[in-house]
Amino acid sequence: MTPRDASAPTIVALHGVPLTPAVWDPVAAALGGLMAPDLRGERVADPRRRSERPGLLQRALADRVLSRLDGGPVHVIGHSFGGQVAIELALQLGGRLGSLTLLCTRDTPFPGFAALSDTVRVDGMPDRRSTLRRWFTADEIADASPAVAYAADCLRDADPDRYATALTAIAGYRPTGETAAVSAPVTVIAAGLDGVSPPEVMRAMSEGFADARLIVVDEWAHMSPFAAPDRLADLLITAVGR
Repeated sequence: MTPRDASAPTIVALHGVPLTPAVWDPVAAALGGLMAPDLRGERVADPRRRSERPGLLQRALADRVLSRLDGGPVHVIGHSFGGQVAIELALQLGGRLGSLTLLCTRDTPFPGFAALSDTVRVDGMPDRRSTLRRWFTADEIADASPAVAYAADCLRDADPDRYATALTAIAGYRPTGETAAVSAPVTVIAAGLDGVSPPEVMRAMSEGFADARLIVVDEWAHMSPFAAPDRLADLLITAVGR
């Protein structure tokens, strides 16, 4: 086996919750391969503890991803909760960061998830049908997109405690560093129908980076990028190539 060239760029793709690394499988080949860590497998301190500042969970996960990387350049992609981990990883990579791509995420708190987190801890996972209607468009659900079936399986199999912990972290998230310090090109991809990370929130986030481009896909909902893998792959290829 030919050893990997340590100077070649690594593409790291970070998934949302309660998803799995498999969400990136349909676009991995188009990108020439990628590293997709399993963020579910990491146990870190519960961010509800008052001694812990916002962003600690996302930062801890980014630390663990960073520890698995070699010394070469890195392109970072993140969706939803994974987008927040991606921001933290980008802040730590410094000059090694080749590009940062953020899909359907935010760098400001979303307090509504605090109440949802409490509900999940008491009652378990929320109703799958209502969650899928929030994540996908009606047409994507009616067409029985493979991404919809995949997301339904993830919701069915999710660990409620881990999901609640992530929701709490999202509810209060702010970056642990100044995003203006990220000098690499940043591509922000927003979905017009996303209720958690709407275009206006992602536009404001993009303005905090030194070199950011915003793309809004009006007809997409939160998980729609994965129901359109060819289009998503094209967007990611362009973003990584900036």
